[in-house]
Amino acid sequence: MQNADMINVLQLGLAGKTYVKGNSVLLHNRATASYLISSSSADDARFLLGRLRRNTGCVVTHRGFERALAAERFGLEEKVPCRQFVYTGGLMPAPAHTVKPLDKSHLATVRSHYTRISSKAYILARLNAGELFGLYEDGELAAFGGLHSDGVMGMLEVFPPYRRRGLGRQLTAYVVNDRLARGLIPLAQVVEDNLPSLAMQRKLGFEEAAESICWMYR
Repeated sequence: MQNADMINVLQLGLAGKTYVKGNSVLLHNRATASYLISSSSADDARFLLGRLRRNTGCVVTHRGFERALAAERFGLEEKVPCRQFVYTGGLMPAPAHTVKPLDKSHLATVRSHYTRISSKAYILARLNAGELFGLYEDGELAAFGGLHSDGVMGMLEVFPPYRRRGLGRQLTAYVVNDRLARGLIPLAQVVEDNLPSLAMQRKLGFEEAAESICWMYR
């Protein structure tokens, strides 16, 4: 579970340069222009991070001791700790509501409701890829969510009038089933302060990694 995102990057063919020392690995995720590291010791982490240029702008750590080393070497000050979840079960019950891909005509709606990512180009790319899905109630868009550029589930947003009715769980089940049908890992990363999403992942039976991962930026 701890390194499921790294396995996912390899499975999708998104890995660039990869460095290995013993049981420790550092790889480049081309989809997010980030470097993912999972190491068994501080010495290994220091060695692997030393393979990268000092102007590296984004590192994803999987062990607590890696954070300080990455911050020291690259001057990465912004930290976004997340809990990582993997679904290892069978197909989930199909949603009772209509779910279908959104398109670029929904760009303004998605950007007005989902504020964790400010990049217009990124959201537009997800829409054009057909990997943002909308859940409808009585013909009205009630929620959306889907996949990030590296195949990680996310961007889930339920509109205020429709919350606390299980629509987020239904939409998550739809995305999980889509991933399973394609032979891919249903994987989610939830920011540690997003308590409702954390509770939902656990309720749906996702398995949780032992340690938080941390996205670190310049």
